[in-house]
Amino acid sequence: MALLTVLTLASVVRGQQQVDATLRLRVLSTTDAPLAAAEVTLKGHGATVTARTDSAGDALFSRLRAGLQQATIRRVGFAAAAVDLRVGEGENVLIVRLDRATATLDAVRIVSSRLTTARLDDFETRRLRGDASAVISREEIEKRDPIALSQLLRRVPGLRVADSLGSTVAKSTRGQKMSRSGTSQGLVDCVMRITVDGVVMPPLSNIDAIVPKTVHGIEIFSGPARLPVQMGGLRTDNWCGVIAIWTRDH
Repeated sequence: MALLTVLTLASVVRGQQQVDATLRLRVLSTTDAPLAAAEVTLKGHGATVTARTDSAGDALFSRLRAGLQQATIRRVGFAAAAVDLRVGEGENVLIVRLDRATATLDAVRIVSSRLTTARLDDFETRRLRGDASAVISREEIEKRDPIALSQLLRRVPGLRVADSLGSTVAKSTRGQKMSRSGTSQGLVDCVMRITVDGVVMPPLSNIDAIVPKTVHGIEIFSGPARLPVQMGGLRTDNWCGVIAIWTRDH
């Protein structure tokens, strides 16, 4: 079993838009003995860094970006542990306890100075795992500073932005789909469905009706096979794919 304990997460505000974070991750046995030479790997924001614990069981990471990280801890003779954790701005100190049994986590409580909702934490977790066909993060939105939300989608492979009855929509490049109208049926363009914070929008909803500055992130699922379990119950025509838009908390 692997146990994660939060000692302190203190926020240090430096008057900058981007504040570096540090993480001291201490690896102990279940008898509280420090485990030296344990390999600790952090993955987040597109970067992977690795460090080994010293004689006190500490692995120090500096100049991290605040936010969600995936930590993997390995030590010869002990079961490996993996945990998602949120690194707050400033100094962070965490303790992980390992034993020689199968590595499982008890309930993990992550505390940080930044309050976020579960829906955004779920988005960040899926982003790190690479669940979606494509993802547009808040950092990319701020960097590109688009006037219209559809501008963010024009570079995404597997779809094209088009006009439909005065609404800006995203059409899948998978081809057309069969549609029935009354007693007749035929092929129509494959327009992707839109969800906002998990709510399915009406067909042919205008993507550009959503202001880019209110968006935290966007997930693009090219088809129903890519949809995560928690989104698989959406009662919608998702064969053409889904664009899931998640708005900011503040």
